[in-house]
Amino acid sequence: MNNTKTKVHFPLPILVGEGKLILDAATAHPEVAGRLDKTYLADTATVLGNVKTQATDQKQKRGQTGVLSKAQLDKIHAFQLLIHNAKET
Repeated sequence: MNNTKTKVHFPLPILVGEGKLILDAATAHPEVAGRLDKTYLADTATVLGNVKTQATDQKQKRGQTGVLSKAQLDKIHAFQLLIHNAKET
């Protein structure tokens, strides 16, 4: 038996959007909510709120890093090329 875990990558907006759809459906239709755990709606709403907040915070931090000089950008691009070449090897 293979115990390796498959990593799934998808855009964060899809996760948040689909989570919101599930919450909206369960809120609007009690028959759906009845099939979920008692704390599912509250827990999911909390997690989605945290994800949105953390994503916004991360974007703000990225925006606060400032502008790099041409020399700094050249060094970063050279480093990225070295990493790319190492991966290809």
